[in-house]
Amino acid sequence: MPTKQSGQFARAWDTDPARLTTQMLPPSLIVPRRRAVAIAVLAFIALNTGSAACAGETALDRYVSKPDPTYAWKLLRTVPAG
Repeated sequence: MPTKQSGQFARAWDTDPARLTTQMLPPSLIVPRRRAVAIAVLAFIALNTGSAACAGETALDRYVSKPDPTYAWKLLRTVPAG
């Protein structure tokens, strides 16, 4: 895999591995990698949200939806704007 070094392309094994970054790669290698990562992330999100929607109501859903008699609020005063 060629890397860009000082305006020229050098072999990857001729450079320090710690310095190999996406800035040193030619654009023809960067764009497909970004596109592949984006597709993988979107697929992961789509698969995980779909399984949660099909799971139905969970114990946590029932707990959160129950009214809590110890919690209440009331308006003390209204602060005028400006």
